Amino acid sequence: LMAKGGFETKEDLLLELVKNTAHLSLPPISNFHVSCAALGSSGRVYIGVNIEFRELPLPSALHAEQFLVMNAFQHQEEALEILYISHVPCGHCRQFMCELHRSEHMTILINGIEGERFTLPQLLPLRFTPRDLIGDEARFLFQPRDNELRLPKEVEESLREGGETLEAAMAERALKEANASYAPYSNCPSGLCLSDASGNLYGGCLVESAAYNPTVSPLHSALVNGLVNGLGGWEAITQVTLVEAKDAAVKHEHVIRECLKFICPGAKYTVLPAEGK
Repeated sequence: LMAKGGFETKEDLLLELVKNTAHLSLPPISNFHVSCAALGSSGRVYIGVNIEFRELPLPSALHAEQFLVMNAFQHQEEALEILYISHVPCGHCRQFMCELHRSEHMTILINGIEGERFTLPQLLPLRFTPRDLIGDEARFLFQPRDNELRLPKEVEESLREGGETLEAAMAERALKEANASYAPYSNCPSGLCLSDASGNLYGGCLVESAAYNPTVSPLHSALVNGLVNGLGGWEAITQVTLVEAKDAAVKHEHVIRECLKFICPGAKYTVLPAEGK
């Protein structure tokens, strides 16, 4: 990308992406387009845009920085080195980014504020981080984890009886997402799989925030995965499968059911319980 575009610096490349991806955002309420681009320690480049949903409350929106973080997380990124944002990041996003592994070392640039570089501790001086809730042993987003969940035997047997069906594949993908879920505060991991009419699968998992409210639901995470991988709009979603712990103190089943009524009302919704190994 650097060579093809004739960019002198990594920052120049990221700024060009920021300027040319804002049209991909979906803000039917605010009509305010936000975009961002980041360089990961792997050398990969990620983009993010804001998403809003008609007829749903404003907290159901997904911020561009959250979109980007989920995009990077789904590609097994280990850390973000440089983040370029089209607008000054809101407090919600500054707090959410406190979950990132090595977040204090990330360089942040903002379009329109030329010549200045920021760190997250500069943008959010008195930070509330995972260590405040968990202590020094806290693990951060992008660090490997396995929640070691499985489907109950009767559910597995029922899925096996049907053979290699779409439902079985979706259950397997949703379980995989639940096991990758970042849920250190509730200890209630969950994962979700979307399918379109062609049988393409898109998955996402819960990613919690120490401040709770900036948490990204497994539905939002899967929608990001869909948009990144060619999902042709919300109306293309035909089936949704959620996997979450059977006796979880925090559940997403009911909120997701209500959201689906407005995002993809015709989609079949299945909820499967999970248990520890």
